[in-house]
Amino acid sequence: MIGSRTYSVKEIAKATGVSVRTLHYYDEIDLLVPDRFANGYRRYGEAHMLRLQQILLNREMGMRLSDIKAKLDDPTFDYLDALRNQRQFLEQRAANDQKIIRSIDNAIANLCSNEENNMNIFDGFNPEDYEDEVKEKWGSSNKYDESQKRLKSYGAEQLNQLKEEEHALVKKLASCLQDKHNPDGKTAMDLAEEHRLYIKKWFYPCDVKSHQQLGTLYVEDERFARHYDKHADGLASFLKKAIDANALRK
Repeated sequence: MIGSRTYSVKEIAKATGVSVRTLHYYDEIDLLVPDRFANGYRRYGEAHMLRLQQILLNREMGMRLSDIKAKLDDPTFDYLDALRNQRQFLEQRAANDQKIIRSIDNAIANLCSNEENNMNIFDGFNPEDYEDEVKEKWGSSNKYDESQKRLKSYGAEQLNQLKEEEHALVKKLASCLQDKHNPDGKTAMDLAEEHRLYIKKWFYPCDVKSHQQLGTLYVEDERFARHYDKHADGLASFLKKAIDANALRK
């Protein structure tokens, strides 16, 4: 049963971990529009809380904000059915994650012992999920071969550094988008160049033409788009535009 209590923006942010800036952005794009009082203050009711939970759940499952909005605005949307389906989906994902965790434990055990039993470190993975897309996009490409060669040569410390650099770069790109910088502005183009150099450093030689091809892949392939858009809605498209603009100034 939905109650009548209301909450301020700061109370919602504290309770959910969603930043005030993100809540303001959701309001701006009509995804989560609070009630407003005469003094201009935003107030969120229990119905807003349920909607915010759906936003977070669907983001967790990889949906874009625009798709979430369309889903929640559909007059036929039913919260109870949605929650039941989401619970089933997450239960299955949790089961799969447990299998992968066991494969990690097996890998740790193998590394800490003298036994050779490497086959059990792949429990929980389905290679067929990845092979087709790899062959389609990169199978005949020297870039794919080079990236695979480099990745296999990296130790744990290098792989951690690779991930940390990517995380920091994506965070800067997301902030650039959310701060309303133009993708063809200097700040965005400099970040696009930093992205190109990151690819060149860790994966394969990446000139501006190759970088533009990669940018196209980011928006055309939903899996790549989700990777970026989970940090900020529309980030994949923003990055592609910044990449194209950066290529033009070279």
